[in-house]
Amino acid sequence: MKLLFENWRRYINEATEYDEHFARILDSGAPEQAIELAKSLDIPLRDLPWNLERIKNYIRVRIADWSAEQIREQGVLPVRDEIMKEIGISQDEYWEMYREYHRTYRPPSEENWTL
Repeated sequence: MKLLFENWRRYINEATEYDEHFARILDSGAPEQAIELAKSLDIPLRDLPWNLERIKNYIRVRIADWSAEQIREQGVLPVRDEIMKEIGISQDEYWEMYREYHRTYRPPSEENWTL
C-alpha cells in the first residue's frame, strides 16, 4: 500500500512539474513551442495549462505577420475559433475563462500603481 501511495505521489509531482514547465513556455511568448513539445510527447493540447491570457497570446502570435488589411477583412474571431478547436476548448469554457478573468482583474489604481 505504501508503494502505491509513493507511486501516486510521484505521478502527481511529475504532472505538476509538467504544468509548470508548459506554463513557462506558454507565458514566454512562444506558445507554438509548447504546442509542438506537447504533440511530440503525445500530450493532448487540451491538457496544457491554458487560461485566457495564454489563449490571447497564442492568437497574437498567429496573427503577428498579418497586415492591418487582413485583420480588418478577416477579423480575429475566426482565428480564435480555430485555435480553440485546435486546443480542444469549447466556446462555453472560453467564456467562463473570460468571465473569471474579468471577475478577478483589478485595474491599476493610485494605491497599487508601481513603476
